[in-house]
Amino acid sequence: MAVTVRRYAGLLVRVALLALIVLGSNLWLVRIRDSIRSHRSVLRGQPSLEEPSSPLVQQVVLVVVGGLRYDASLQMPYLNSLRDRGLEAQCRGYFPSHSQTAWTTLVSGAGPEINDAPLLDLPHEDLRFLTVDDLFTGAKRADLTTALAGFQAWERMIPEQALDASFFVAETAAEADDLVVQAVLEFMDDLRPNFLLVHLTQVDHAAQSAGTDSQQYRAAVRRADSHIREIGQRMSLTRQVLIVTADHGYLANGDHGGGDEEVVVTPFVMAGGRVAPGNHEEMDQADVAPTISILLGLAVPSAAQGEVLFDALLLDEAESTEKWVSWARQRVELADLYLESIGQEPLGEAAKADAEVAYSSLLVRNYGSARRLAEFAVQGATQEMKKGRNIRIRTEQQRRLPIGLLVVGVATYLLWRRWSRTTAVIVISALASIVIYNLLFVWGGHAYSFSSLREWDTFIAQAITRIGTALLPAIWIIAWIVWREKRRTPLEIAATNYSFSLILAFFLALPLISGYVLNGSEIAWYLPDPLIAFLQVSALVQLGVVALLGLAVPLITIPLDRILRWTTVKVRSA
Repeated sequence: MAVTVRRYAGLLVRVALLALIVLGSNLWLVRIRDSIRSHRSVLRGQPSLEEPSSPLVQQVVLVVVGGLRYDASLQMPYLNSLRDRGLEAQCRGYFPSHSQTAWTTLVSGAGPEINDAPLLDLPHEDLRFLTVDDLFTGAKRADLTTALAGFQAWERMIPEQALDASFFVAETAAEADDLVVQAVLEFMDDLRPNFLLVHLTQVDHAAQSAGTDSQQYRAAVRRADSHIREIGQRMSLTRQVLIVTADHGYLANGDHGGGDEEVVVTPFVMAGGRVAPGNHEEMDQADVAPTISILLGLAVPSAAQGEVLFDALLLDEAESTEKWVSWARQRVELADLYLESIGQEPLGEAAKADAEVAYSSLLVRNYGSARRLAEFAVQGATQEMKKGRNIRIRTEQQRRLPIGLLVVGVATYLLWRRWSRTTAVIVISALASIVIYNLLFVWGGHAYSFSSLREWDTFIAQAITRIGTALLPAIWIIAWIVWREKRRTPLEIAATNYSFSLILAFFLALPLISGYVLNGSEIAWYLPDPLIAFLQVSALVQLGVVALLGLAVPLITIPLDRILRWTTVKVRSA
């Protein structure tokens, strides 16, 4: 009697654990999704604004080709002609590589951690105006004219008072780009805005619809090149500057959002007055806004983390020094606020003093000293920001590490205590199921990246199918084991199957536990490593599905065992 009670108790414990895994994984997944949607900048307030400086050119036109991969840009004849006469670089974006996040980075110079943009592309009605300083507001402070033409989401991001002219389209097809370019040419003829942003969307539309290996995508890229030609031919590239870049690229299957090279590496081409021809190798997406600011004589946007591409600009000593000093003062203000916002020690006095003495030296035209001190100030402030960020992240990870080790240690101990030949077969079956799942994932053309999570519901539905398929061999192996042991009762069969599901859940939880230690239970003030974050989310999905299916597996294996036993008896009696 006591043995039977213990067996029932053990069975109920297994059922309760699987039910808790189903509930807990679902709640955790919802929490992560909500934290992504509700993410806001860690900055508590805005850094002080610097004064404008002297402009270098009359006009800068920034063309953002949505969804243009770097390799695809090499097949654009007119863009290649701009490469030959200007500056070319591979522009590295950020994770998450979504459009609205990247647009904000392009016009503010601030990365996703502090630019306060949504980490997922929001519907038009849910968008909010930028809360960080940007090129449009900076241009208005300097009494320059601005214009913007492109997709309608911009209308909800840039306030009307920051624009002298605008044109927005609700669609992303070829006809929409035609209308945008027509409006742009009218702006250039009539208004001649000092800063003009052009957003082309047909390439993005083709990538999502047919993938980047399709004829539609290649045709869209060629059409975008012809539109850029139309714009460039209206410009005087001795007194004006044309910049062409992209918000993000795409994987071949039309996915984006992760940290994949094909997605985050985009083209950057800059040609025109004051641009030094050459190859800059690689730059950050956050470098675009500070560099445009220098060209137009604007203050570098107050939250900009990017660098000014001084090597790409033709400046005399006075101009270079003036720009360096202005940038140094901006960087010191940002670093001071950032370190305060993340609860770290204030910015050291050395960087502040270097920036102030650099400014004083500039006033007396001691350009050599001013520039040297400005460089020290930028380097010092940037290093202290990185150091403060790393210290806080490590501190939080160290607090979570004991919890992760405790969970793994307890689970490993329990597995060791119950080790047997049957347990060994169950462990091998569980590992085989994981291998099969990942093979199905890779064969399905998916990447271990948030790019595969562009549609969460689709990812979960596909995961259910993959897990169900991956479990089939293991279910048959477990059924064979219990059939071989002649005296197994339905209670013991259910317990064996539940043990398999729990052991499989333990192995699936390992990347989840690692992700918890490294990143926490949700997206917080800093953005995690893209691969670790994806594995964490993927493990949650798999855990929930495995636990749910695991609860139902005995409903299959117990009748199957009875059928096998009945068949065996009939065969032997015959």
